[in-house]
Amino acid sequence: MDSKAFSGGLAELRELRDEIKPLLRDLTKLQAELDKLQTRRDRRIVELGAFEKAKADRIATSAGVSVIDVVALVPSLGPQSPPSSPADAPANDPRRRRSSGAAGG
Repeated sequence: MDSKAFSGGLAELRELRDEIKPLLRDLTKLQAELDKLQTRRDRRIVELGAFEKAKADRIATSAGVSVIDVVALVPSLGPQSPPSSPADAPANDPRRRRSSGAAGG
């Protein structure tokens, strides 16, 4: 590469820079608008999720998000697990261990 090719490369970079700058400004504006709309959507999901008969899948479909996203915003719409009982405790739970004579104790 010689000085002329280098200068030409710099000129090309300036042209690219000039094309990129307005697009970045537009992108920033669009991102701000998108953030506002998503915030409104999330608030509405929370409001609708408070309804007694609300279902996460119906809200998700209407909002264009996944059921997991809805449950993250409205945990009460997620699966409700029953309280755990001792029978559900993991096998390594000390309450479930049975002493064996070989353990020395």
